[in-house]
Amino acid sequence: MKKNLLKTLVLVVLTGTSMKAQWTGSANSPQTITTYSGGVVSPANLWGAMTVGPQNSNYCHITTTLDRFWFNKPLFLAGTPSLAAYNTSPFTISTDATYYGNTPRLIIMNGTGRTGIGTQTPGAMLDVTSTNPNDAGITSTVNATGDYTYGIVSKINRDLTKAFSVQNYATGVEKIVMYGNGNTCIDGILKVKELYVQLNVWADYVFNKTYKPMPLKDLEQYILTNKHLPEVPSTADVVKNGVNIAENQTMLLKKIEELTLYVIDQNKKIEALEKQVNKN
Repeated sequence: MKKNLLKTLVLVVLTGTSMKAQWTGSANSPQTITTYSGGVVSPANLWGAMTVGPQNSNYCHITTTLDRFWFNKPLFLAGTPSLAAYNTSPFTISTDATYYGNTPRLIIMNGTGRTGIGTQTPGAMLDVTSTNPNDAGITSTVNATGDYTYGIVSKINRDLTKAFSVQNYATGVEKIVMYGNGNTCIDGILKVKELYVQLNVWADYVFNKTYKPMPLKDLEQYILTNKHLPEVPSTADVVKNGVNIAENQTMLLKKIEELTLYVIDQNKKIEALEKQVNKN
């Protein structure tokens, strides 16, 4: 009987290497029990419990019965650093002020990779929402040491892709659109100090000796019929299609130069009449 009891005690000691209990604590702190089983450490007290150790062949697990972990020191990741959400859950980052309200500061959706800052429902690959009316949505600061660096870059592979769009928050109506081919639409007022328009042609060909302006009688008839100058868009055209500033400036210069030719021609005729009158 004594021999069997001794064997049982030895067996308990040997198996204690795979499972054992450790109690710590005092009258002023919760009592803690730590168990070891199958390579997993499980400390627990009256507030909750956690386990540390691999529970399958893919991961080393750290789990807790509480709703979050608290680190009192910076957290560094070695090797190839990576943080990821498990399964289909989104990855979120919160601050203490936002955690209890369930409104994370940053969220990355698992299925699409869309990232939201200030929003839990990002509608784009990066969706930044500011709830403070005094905050800018995005600020780009570039402290460059040379010229021709970049602040914000939008790389577009199609001409009609909207590389940049300004929309009314309430209505969604676009006020500014810049396309991939550089064309820009502005539904508003554009104020500039200087405006340079690069052209490939100018109206000075009017002063070539081979150029002949429309005879004044034909010009008069055209105006009576069409109510505008030749080659100049009508009111209906301008209302419908707007005005091409470069073409319009070139056309206005052309008409001014044609008018100058008319004035010179009329002056020659007047001088000829004056000479004829003086002879008589």
